[in-house]
Amino acid sequence: REMRKKDYVISVPQSSNALPESYNPCELGLCTTSLNQHIPQYCGSCWAHAAVSSLSDRILKLRTVNNDLGPEIVLSVQHILNCPLIEQEDENSQAGSCYGGDIASPYELIKYRFSMTVEGDSLSGKGLAYYTEAPYLACSSDSEQGFCSNNKVQELLTCTPKNVAR
Repeated sequence: REMRKKDYVISVPQSSNALPESYNPCELGLCTTSLNQHIPQYCGSCWAHAAVSSLSDRILKLRTVNNDLGPEIVLSVQHILNCPLIEQEDENSQAGSCYGGDIASPYELIKYRFSMTVEGDSLSGKGLAYYTEAPYLACSSDSEQGFCSNNKVQELLTCTPKNVAR
């Protein structure tokens, strides 16, 4: 048996009669807001968007199961772009940038820097910022495209108390 979706074919084994014809968690209210990584300008931060979106969806699912139907939690992708994995900032400590990154680094950053308090690291244990605290600029500290090279924008791309979770 084959199911057609747009321009691709999905082969379904014969023994899958118990499976539904389709499943879309968004139709069940289990998907959070997704941002376009290229708005307001190009930024290759899909790795950060994927991690933050996945985490937001898991939080929403957990809240739904627990009947905690408060407002949607929209986490900050920009916070991931701004803050290094460790307090010392160099090219080897960043989770990634607008020039790419890997999918595991945001989770490491969240677990080891944002969730735990580390002695001597003034920003550790503060949590991942909400989107309203650190809106997406589509810039990282090494970005030179568009308005990213502007000195005032560069000040916003640092991992300082005023640019992270409050």
